[in-house]
Amino acid sequence: MFKLVVLMGALAQVSLSQEFSLFARTLDGQYKHNLGVFNYDSDLQEITPLVSPTVVDPEIKQDVPYCIDSRSNDPQLQQTCFTLTELENELHYKLVLSVDTENNDVQKFSMVWNENSTSIEPIVQDPTLAPVAPAILLKKTTKTYADKKKDTARGSEQFSKATEKNEEEVDDRNYLQKNWKQLLIGLVIYNVVTSIIKPGDDKKKN
Repeated sequence: MFKLVVLMGALAQVSLSQEFSLFARTLDGQYKHNLGVFNYDSDLQEITPLVSPTVVDPEIKQDVPYCIDSRSNDPQLQQTCFTLTELENELHYKLVLSVDTENNDVQKFSMVWNENSTSIEPIVQDPTLAPVAPAILLKKTTKTYADKKKDTARGSEQFSKATEKNEEEVDDRNYLQKNWKQLLIGLVIYNVVTSIIKPGDDKKKN
């Protein structure tokens, strides 16, 4: 009886713990690289790396997009091209497994760049626990006709004052600079009158 209980417990543990492998492949499927083997414990909701290389195959193609696939006997842990990315020889990534903690439902895989990682670092997160920005209620302001009229008058007054201020210029010129035209006209008139009067005076003297 005791052996049966132990065996059932072991089987239950196996059912709660599943392995999955990560692969990177080109879109045409011609090149495929192993990125590691991981163990997911759905009871503890933890991922343990079993085989976690720090570098990939030296033949990895640079500047070429790769599909990241997961393969497992568990359908929830088997996903095709969950991330499309360009790979480098050194692996600095986080493998994020989004799991609904209430029903242990694996929603999605994602692999993101993380410069602090020295390999593919697996984590489990619950997307439902992500912080949500609080909703902000906007207070609606209703203006009456009188309020709108006041705002219009106030705006017109401010515009008029601004215009007058712009038109006012500080004049630093002296008297001659300001009135040179009037002085010039007066001088011309004086010369004309003088030239007319002088011939008459000369005749009287003769």
